[in-house]
Amino acid sequence: QRPKLPSRGLGVVSIDVDDEIRKRKKADLLRAQLTRGQSRIIDGFLLLDACGVEFPDEGHRADVSGRHATEVSSTDLEYFPNLSWVDASDNPRLPLEDFGSLPRLKDLRFAANSWSVCSSVSEDWFPRLLVLDLSYNTATLDGISQLVTMPRLRDLDLTGNGLVELPDVFSDFQSLEKLFLERNRLQGDALTCLAKCPRLRELSLAHNKVTSTPTIDAMAEATSLDHTEILAELVALDLAHNHIRSEKDIDDLTVLPKLEQLSLYGNPLLGATGEDPTGETVRTLVQTATQQRDGWTARHLDVTTEVPRKRPNRGTAGAAAGAKCDRRFERIGVQRIAEAPIPTAAQFREKGHQALVDALEKEAGRKPRTKKKVPQPTTDKDPSFFVTALQDDDALEEALMADEIYEEPEDPIVAPAVLAARAIEPARRSDPAK
Repeated sequence: QRPKLPSRGLGVVSIDVDDEIRKRKKADLLRAQLTRGQSRIIDGFLLLDACGVEFPDEGHRADVSGRHATEVSSTDLEYFPNLSWVDASDNPRLPLEDFGSLPRLKDLRFAANSWSVCSSVSEDWFPRLLVLDLSYNTATLDGISQLVTMPRLRDLDLTGNGLVELPDVFSDFQSLEKLFLERNRLQGDALTCLAKCPRLRELSLAHNKVTSTPTIDAMAEATSLDHTEILAELVALDLAHNHIRSEKDIDDLTVLPKLEQLSLYGNPLLGATGEDPTGETVRTLVQTATQQRDGWTARHLDVTTEVPRKRPNRGTAGAAAGAKCDRRFERIGVQRIAEAPIPTAAQFREKGHQALVDALEKEAGRKPRTKKKVPQPTTDKDPSFFVTALQDDDALEEALMADEIYEEPEDPIVAPAVLAARAIEPARRSDPAK
């Protein structure tokens, strides 16, 4: 018996799309909370789950970011003696000093935690910490001064902390080598506060309000240092996306003794677009650096005037086009060295046969046969030569295998001994059987 069809027509069902989206987001948030736990305390059980291990001494890396935790169980941290990397970012109001009891912690990510200053600082906290990420917090001058007591701190990231000035304590950072101060509100006088940092090698002041840098004389007078001691170890300086308009505003940076990399893209100095692939706008700056460094240092100043982009694959048209504008290879040349080609397999085999025949004829008292000399190729108009490398002249002679193939030129070319020219083999096989 057939079922009865409804007498009335099917009604139209209305769906509120925005309400469904809100319900979906609420369900996803609830699922995430159930998956990651609802604990507001970073304790031993949470660290075991974050490390993915069964026993505390097996944990080396822990990611507890985004847990909305506000406390750390310091007693539980004592059971994790091998924990060396911790990501505790995105946990507002989480205290920094609670992680100081980890004996082997080397890398701590503490970004976006609203950290400003530590409530208490112990003398033996963070004994092995090398990398500290405090980006996008609200660090104060007192909070930065507390970091001086970390004995091995090497990399410090203070990006996006709204800093207007810096404390005069960076001379006490005895191990600091990399300092990131991007996206703050600092000006050029920040370099004066950093002039005493003894081991600072990389400094980033990108996305700040730098209009000019102080002169070396002004920094020497403010810090009571000799001119050669100011930023003596600085190798790379990033001033991208600031407000520098003239080369004269940063002219004194050229006398820094070890400065090799200077980033200036995104400044009005390079034009309306903030980029200059040709480097014409900073050519005077580079020439000034070369003249001032002549006689007392061989370091070359490389100024970056365009935003770094992903390099194309080698062998493509984009890679060839980019190499034409690469100023690193301006003073590099290639010299062709005239040499005989490497013998083919057939010539090696013929040479071996000839040596055996000559030995037998010498034993029999016969006169050896006349050797057939291979003609020397002309390299003036021959495009089938390229520059390669050998260890020395003895290795070259052993590779050529015969004195009649290699002849010493009357007037040798003055070139490094490791360079030699080899002929490219033709696109055919000399011995089809091999």
